Amino acid sequence: MDFFESLGRKITDFAENTGDRVKDFADSNKLKLAINDEEEKIEQSYIEVGKRVFKAEGNNSDSLYKDEFANIRAALNKISEFNAQINANKKRVEEDAAARKKATEEAEKQYQEAKPVTAEPFDTQSNTDALACSDCGKVLEQNACFCTTCGKKL
Repeated sequence: MDFFESLGRKITDFAENTGDRVKDFADSNKLKLAINDEEEKIEQSYIEVGKRVFKAEGNNSDSLYKDEFANIRAALNKISEFNAQINANKKRVEEDAAARKKATEEAEKQYQEAKPVTAEPFDTQSNTDALACSDCGKVLEQNACFCTTCGKKL
């Protein structure tokens, strides 16, 4: 019986140790996550400090950070140029859209105002299905609605 009691104690100890190790592992992971959160807070604070220092010292040519300040100003200028290009592109697109809309409206108005043109049979002796456009003289099929050359409505 001593053998089985000893084996039972070993299994119990092993299970308890394994449980403790799993708990330690979980606790370590929680601590690592907490460390990452604190490091992120530090990074955000560094960024805020940098912004404040730039606002306060950015134009100081004797500053210890004058090279970094120059890089920041150059990047800000590029951003401003890019935004100006975006605005110019947007304006061109809007102007093009307005011009296309106006042209479409004018074409629609002209279409609505156009008087229907009646086509008369052309050379009925040689082709009984043919018509001639009254504007350009193009020979057309009898059932044509528009001239295929000048676009005139028949």
